[in-house]
Amino acid sequence: MLKSPIRKTFKAEILDLAPVNIAVHDKNQTIIWANKEYRKAVGHSLKEIAGRKCYSIWNLSEPCNGCPVLKAIETGEPQEAELTPQNQEHWTTAQGSWLSKAVPIRDDEGNIIGAIETAYDITERKQIEEEKEKNQRILSDAEKLADLGSWVWDIENDLITPSDNWLRIHGCSKRQLTTREIMPIAHPDDRPKIKKALDMAVRYGEPYQVEHRIIRQDTGEVRYVKAYGDVRRDESGKVIKLIGAGQDLTKNKHAEIALRESEERYRALFQQMPSGVAVYEAENDGEDFIIKDFNAAAENIENVKRADLIGKRVTEAFPGVEPFGMLDVFRRVWKTGDFEYFPEGIYKDERDPGSWRESWIYKLPSGDIVAVYNDITQRKQAEERLKFLANLLDAVEQAVIVTDQDGHIIYWNPFAEKFYGWKESEVFGRNIMEVTVPQITKEQGAEIMSCLNAGKSWSGEFSVQRRDGTIFPAIVTDTPLFDSNGNLSEIIGITTDITELKNTESELQAERERLKVTLQSIGDGVITTDVEGNVVLLNRVAEALTGWSQKEAKGKKLNEIFHVIDVQTEKPHNGSENDALQNSSVADVNINNVLISRDGTERIIADSKAPIVDADGNTVGIVLVFRDITDKIKLETELRHAHKMEAIGNLAGGIAHEFNNVLGIIIGNTELGLLDVEKWHPVAENLNEIKLASLRAKDVVKQMLSFSRKMDIKREPVDIRIIIKESIKLLRASIPTTIQLRQKFSEKVDTLVADPTQIHQLVINLCNNAAQAMSDNGGTLTIELSNITLTNKTAPAHSNLRPGNYVQLSVRDTGHGIPPDALDKIFDPYFTTKDAGKGTGMGLAVVHGIVKAHEGVIDVESSVGSGTAFHIYFPASRKKPQRHKTMEISLPTGSENILFVDDEKSIVKLCNKILSQLGYSVTYDTDPIHIRELFRSDPQKYDLVITDMTMPNLSGDRLAIDLLQIRPDIPIIICTGFSEKISPEKAEQMGIKGFLMKPVEQVPLAKLVRKVLDEAKNQQ
Repeated sequence: MLKSPIRKTFKAEILDLAPVNIAVHDKNQTIIWANKEYRKAVGHSLKEIAGRKCYSIWNLSEPCNGCPVLKAIETGEPQEAELTPQNQEHWTTAQGSWLSKAVPIRDDEGNIIGAIETAYDITERKQIEEEKEKNQRILSDAEKLADLGSWVWDIENDLITPSDNWLRIHGCSKRQLTTREIMPIAHPDDRPKIKKALDMAVRYGEPYQVEHRIIRQDTGEVRYVKAYGDVRRDESGKVIKLIGAGQDLTKNKHAEIALRESEERYRALFQQMPSGVAVYEAENDGEDFIIKDFNAAAENIENVKRADLIGKRVTEAFPGVEPFGMLDVFRRVWKTGDFEYFPEGIYKDERDPGSWRESWIYKLPSGDIVAVYNDITQRKQAEERLKFLANLLDAVEQAVIVTDQDGHIIYWNPFAEKFYGWKESEVFGRNIMEVTVPQITKEQGAEIMSCLNAGKSWSGEFSVQRRDGTIFPAIVTDTPLFDSNGNLSEIIGITTDITELKNTESELQAERERLKVTLQSIGDGVITTDVEGNVVLLNRVAEALTGWSQKEAKGKKLNEIFHVIDVQTEKPHNGSENDALQNSSVADVNINNVLISRDGTERIIADSKAPIVDADGNTVGIVLVFRDITDKIKLETELRHAHKMEAIGNLAGGIAHEFNNVLGIIIGNTELGLLDVEKWHPVAENLNEIKLASLRAKDVVKQMLSFSRKMDIKREPVDIRIIIKESIKLLRASIPTTIQLRQKFSEKVDTLVADPTQIHQLVINLCNNAAQAMSDNGGTLTIELSNITLTNKTAPAHSNLRPGNYVQLSVRDTGHGIPPDALDKIFDPYFTTKDAGKGTGMGLAVVHGIVKAHEGVIDVESSVGSGTAFHIYFPASRKKPQRHKTMEISLPTGSENILFVDDEKSIVKLCNKILSQLGYSVTYDTDPIHIRELFRSDPQKYDLVITDMTMPNLSGDRLAIDLLQIRPDIPIIICTGFSEKISPEKAEQMGIKGFLMKPVEQVPLAKLVRKVLDEAKNQQ
C-alpha cells in the first residue's frame, strides 16, 4: 500500500492497469510503488521492489546519466530522456533503448515529495529509425549514381525541401526553398511549362513530368534536367504534398534526350538500386499478383532471370511467399495504399533453402505493388561471425589490443597478457604508449594518428617492451574504427614478435654478403638471369671477359652481352640456356665456344649453364659459369706437341743406341787398320775416308740425341759472340753470293752456360734453313744478338719464361715465308716443305731440341712473301767464359787385367784388340751372367771391369751392383749409346767410376781406362 501524502495524488488501482511501465519514487529516488507492467519488466514483485533505488533494480551501481527522475526532483519540472547502452557506460544488464519520462509529485503545500516515472522500450523504434536512415543513405547513393535529385513541396506552408543531390545539380546551398525562390532557377523560357505542370498536379492530383532547362546558381551555367513529381493526399483526399525528382540530362542531351524519357530514367534508377525491387500487378481485386518488373539486384538475390519471371503469378514464381507472410502484406498494402515494413525473417522455397530477408512494400499510384527488399543473410552471418570473432580474439595466438581514440586501453586479449606480461585489469584505461612502446617519439605518434584519422591502417616496426623491461622488435598494425558520425572511435592494434625473423634476416644478409664476396672472388665468370633470360648479375670476372659492367648489362638479354661463336660451326651458339630453363637440368660443359667481348677480343671459353630453382622447385632463372681457357688450350696444344716430340725422341734414342754400336765397330776397326798399314799405302787413304764418313755419321747420331735431349750435354760459360762469328765464317763459303749476310751484335752480350758445339750446330742449321728459303731470288740474312730483360708482359706468349735477363738471338731472312698452316709443324722431325732431296726435315727439329736442352725458348714469326724470323731466348749468366788449351793427343798404356762384356760380338772383338794393343790383359764375353760367375770365382784377379749398359738377361747397371757386392772396391766403367736408366750422375751414385758414350773410339777409351785404374791405385 502507498502511504499518504503521495497516495492522495493519484489512484494506484488505475495506474496498475496501465500498459506502460510506471514507477513512483520518493524524493530520494527510492521506489515506493510500481505497476504490473513495471514489475513484469524487471521480473520482481512489488515487495521485492519497494524500498530500493531504481537503478539497483537494473543492477546498476549509480543513477543513469541524465536520469529524468533525478532531474525532475531537482528542478521541479517534467523531464524526458532516452537511455541507451551507448550513453550508459556502466550498464551491465540493461539492454536496448528506453524513453523515460518523469513528473515531480508535490504535497498540498507545493513541496516536491517524489516523482512518477513512465518508461517505454523504444528499441524496435530505434532500429526502424536506423534502418530508415540507412535507406535514406541508400537512396542518396542511388540519386548520385543516377545523377538524380529529389524534393518534397509542403503545399500548405509553401516550403520545398530538396535533397543534397538536387542542390548539387542546381548549384544551390543547403536550405529550404519556396516556389518564389525556386522558379528563378529555371530558365526563363521554360518557367511557364514548369508552373503549368505544378498547377495541374496540385489541382488534379496527377503525377507530372517535364523536361526543362535550369540556370545553376553558383556558376550561371545552363543545364538540362528532366523533372517529375507525384502528389500526397491527406485523409480527406486533399493534395497536401508534392514529391518530385529531377535528373541532370546535360551529358546525354543530344541523341539520348529524345530516347531516354521517364521510363528510361526510371529504368536506370530501378536497375541501379542496390536493393532488390519487384513490381507486381494486382489481379482478382488484390487477391493475387502478377510479376510485372524485376530489377538486377532482385535477379542477383533470387538467382533467376527477369525474362523467366515476367507474367508469372508471385505464388507460382515464389511458392514460399505465402507461408513467409508476404502475400498478406501485399494484399493489405494494395487495399490500404499504406507503406508497410516487413521485418527480418527467413524465406524458404524449393529453390531457396533459406535466406534472411527484410522488405518494404509500397503501392504506386498506378495501383501496382512495389516490394523493395534486401537479402540480409550475409549481415546475419556477419553478426554470428562477430560473435565468433569475439571468442576468436580471446583465443588467438597474437597480441590484440583495442584502444579508444586517445590511446586508452579498452580491450586486451589473453595472448597480450602472455605476450607483454601485463594482466588486462592492470592495463585497462592506461595509455597504450606507456605500457608497450615507451620509447616512441612525438613525431612517430603524430604520423600514426594522421594515418588513422585519414581512415587508413598503419603498419610499422617498433621496439616494444615487456613488463620485465625486455625490449624486442615487433611489427605493429593499427586499424581505425569509426562511429556513425564518421569520427574515430577505436583503434585495433595487433603486435607480432619478429625477433626470429630479424635473426633470420641477419643470417640471410650475412649469407648474401658471403655469396657476393664469393662470386666476386672466384676465378670464373658468373652471370645470372631471370626466367625471361634478362641479366640480373655479373661478377668481376664476367665484366672483364665480356666488357660489360654490371650496371650496363642488368636487364639486357643474355645473348646481347654474352656473344658466343661455336668453334666447329662458326655460328652463334646461345641455345643451352633454353635447355637449362625448359628441362631444369645442368647443361653440359662446352669447350668449343669463342667469346667475343664488347671490344671484339676473342677468347676460347668453357661454359656451363644450370637452372636456378626456388624453395618450391620452380625455375626462376639460370646461372652461367664460364672460364677463359685460351691459355690452357694453347698449353695443351704445346703439351701434345711435346709428347709427340718426346715419342719421336725416344725413337731417335733407340735408333742412336743401335747405330752407335755399328759405328763403334766401323770406327774401331778402321783405327786398328790404320795402325797396321803404312801411311803411304793406298789402303790407308781408303781407311781414312771410312773413318771420316763414320765420324760424320757419329755427328748425325749426335743431332738425333740432341733433338731428343738424350745426349749428355757438357755446358760451360761461353761467349756466344765468338761461337756465332766462327759459324758465320764457315757459312760464308757455302751461302750463295746472291744472299747478303749481315750481323748486328750489341756492344755487350751476357755469358751463356751452353755446349759450344750445340750452339754452333744451332746457328748453322738456322742459317742454312734461311739460305734455302732465299735460294731462288736471293735476299738478306740477318743475325742479331743482344741482351733483353723480360717481364710477364713482354715475355713471348705462352713461353712460361720467368721474368729476368736473357740473351736474344734472332735469325731473319727475306725469303718466301712459311704458310700459316705449316707454322705448328716446322719443329716436327722429318717435316719439310722442300722438294725431295733438298732437306731431311731434321734441321729445325734439332734446333728445337738444343734450345729446350739449354732451358731456352724459340719463337717464330713469318709472313708469306715477306720472310721469316726465329727469336731464341737463352738465360743469361754472370759467369766468365772459360778458355781451353789445345793438348797433344797420346794413347796411355797399361798391363792390368780387364774383364770386358758386351752383347755385340763385334764390339767385344774390337775392344779386345784395342785394349790388348795398349798392353792390357783382357778377359771378355757376350753373356753378362757368365761374366758375373767368372768374377765371383776369382774377384781379386781383375783390376777393372768394362760393361755395356743394354744387354739381354742382365743390364749393365744390375751387373755392376752385383759385382760391387762381391768386391766393393772393384773399379767399373759402363758404356752406353743411349739409356734413360743411366747417366753419369746415376753411375757415380752407384759407385761406378767411369761413364763412356758409344760409339767407342780408341783415344777416349784409352784415356778413361788409364784414368780409372790410376785413381783406384791412389785410393789403395
